[in-house]
Amino acid sequence: MTHNCRDCHFMASDLNMVGTIPKTLSKEQRELLEPQSGSTWGCYKRVWSTASLPHDHNIGAAEKGSFMVKMLEDRRESCFFVEHQEGMEWPAAEDLQRLQFENRQLKRSYRYTLWGLIIAGIGLVTGAFFQAANFFFR
Repeated sequence: MTHNCRDCHFMASDLNMVGTIPKTLSKEQRELLEPQSGSTWGCYKRVWSTASLPHDHNIGAAEKGSFMVKMLEDRRESCFFVEHQEGMEWPAAEDLQRLQFENRQLKRSYRYTLWGLIIAGIGLVTGAFFQAANFFFR
């Protein structure tokens, strides 16, 4: 799966409307990716917003093209990506994102610990070998 905005749960609408709660976009809206004039689509985590698009009735092809590129670019480890799941609330998505981050950190820590143990084991075996060689060849 590609980690892009179209597949992310944090892609939302009504971000800049005062007094409203942002809404996650439906599967159909995500597939169409058609920003409209005055659109307030963006990242719920405030990574980006369509507020930079022109607010007239004629959004040009260049602006739509740049919007599409932003939606589809891979954001692997540089974002708050959580796969979109229909019906999930914002707090649950934030908790899921936090758990995914902590899991990645634990995997990284585990990997470093494993490499440290392997290097220490090699050092112990090498040291024992040299001790045995020193004992037998005195």
